[in-house]
Amino acid sequence: MPVVVVNAPGATGSPHWSLVAAAALCNGLAARAVPVTWLRVIVGDASASAPAPAPALPGVVVLEHRRAAAPLPQVAAANEDTALELTLVRLLRPLGADAAVVHLGAGAGGSPNVLWLADRLGLRTFAGLRFAELVCARGDLRHRTGTTCSRFDDAEWCRRCCASGWRKPHQSELQNRFDLLLGSLLTAERVVVDSSAGEALLRQAGLAQDAITVAEALDQQLLLAITSPAPAADGSRALRSRSPRSGSRS
Repeated sequence: MPVVVVNAPGATGSPHWSLVAAAALCNGLAARAVPVTWLRVIVGDASASAPAPAPALPGVVVLEHRRAAAPLPQVAAANEDTALELTLVRLLRPLGADAAVVHLGAGAGGSPNVLWLADRLGLRTFAGLRFAELVCARGDLRHRTGTTCSRFDDAEWCRRCCASGWRKPHQSELQNRFDLLLGSLLTAERVVVDSSAGEALLRQAGLAQDAITVAEALDQQLLLAITSPAPAADGSRALRSRSPRSGSRS
């Protein structure tokens, strides 16, 4: 069962936590003789000085994808990555229906369509995320004044918080970001989130309760889920298959 792991770039230029988590997950899978490809997303060009990326074991194929950092007010630009999506699709098309795609750090910038694309091609999908990054374009649920923010369903409020000088994102950029993320997560066989608040939101969005796990060690819970057979419709464990015509699962 080949597995493709994609991490998130994060909301700032500093290395995102999903880099370390993705390395740990890849290493855990490789140790179990699972073929792994890591589409490693890093912010900045190749000539820029940056901390060394998280290591990976021999046997993990690493494809590095570099992207530019987007200023905070540019919510749409921060949450899109056509180049990564094209690379991902080229990588996934030759794989069989037993392959899986894992998106670590979903919501922390980059493409929100990773799992949706994998699902359309008939692959199993998994996600590991932090609640604050899912609901907050800033990624920290902190208002620009420094206070803790409990509002994330008001695009106008968030638009003002993401402003820099006179530049503000349009309300639709924030709404589209959230809708695309939730749409992608709805395809997931397993979503591991770091808080009960995240679980409640995902259930409200339509995810089944048994598809959500609350855990701080996201990579370890995903490792367990990925290496278990996929659930069949009757509740037993079985591999999925996909239609050769449409790529949809059956």
